[in-house]
Amino acid sequence: NSLDNIPEEFATPIHKIRTKTILSSARVAERAQRNWDFNKPVLEEDIQTIIEACTTMPTKQQINYYKLVASTDLVFNRACYDVAIDEDNDHFDSKNHRNGQVYAPLLLIFIENDIESIRKHESEADLATDLQFELQEQEPMSVGISAGVAAFSASMLGYKTGFCACMVYDKLVDLLQTKGISAQRHGSNTKAIFLVIGHGT
Repeated sequence: NSLDNIPEEFATPIHKIRTKTILSSARVAERAQRNWDFNKPVLEEDIQTIIEACTTMPTKQQINYYKLVASTDLVFNRACYDVAIDEDNDHFDSKNHRNGQVYAPLLLIFIENDIESIRKHESEADLATDLQFELQEQEPMSVGISAGVAAFSASMLGYKTGFCACMVYDKLVDLLQTKGISAQRHGSNTKAIFLVIGHGT
């Protein structure tokens, strides 16, 4: 990771290669991929690398303000695609419009963690007095950092990515429950984000 111990004649070209790789990966992650090659799945070792990289990112007090769900189940991913609509947008035809990127080989879902789970895994001394307020303040920033690193890591590994925040949230909660995953259901302030990963066509 460091250039400190590399001979000087190699340090500069290695740094240039790294710079080019970083910038090209950022440009790939910037654009949403909407068509996927399902014959080329995301490798399991790459999934683990992406998950470890993004969940290693900092949060306040290292508290888990969000949950990360990773799915390669194409039936479940297709069901998430079916609820990826914007019901509040008059120009969005919910019968025909979908966010096509959501039906992908690998679907990452970032959702707000519940207070009970946070309390179960954290020392009370580390938690704010008003944990609900702290959760609302910290969760979006924590998700943003983590999701950005996940997309960048996937791009570095040669995959295409896309984000989507349009969904019927209560229906997503129902879908998650079919997988035994609990999610908060407490009003319009509750949010989730999809990050999709795979090989484009």
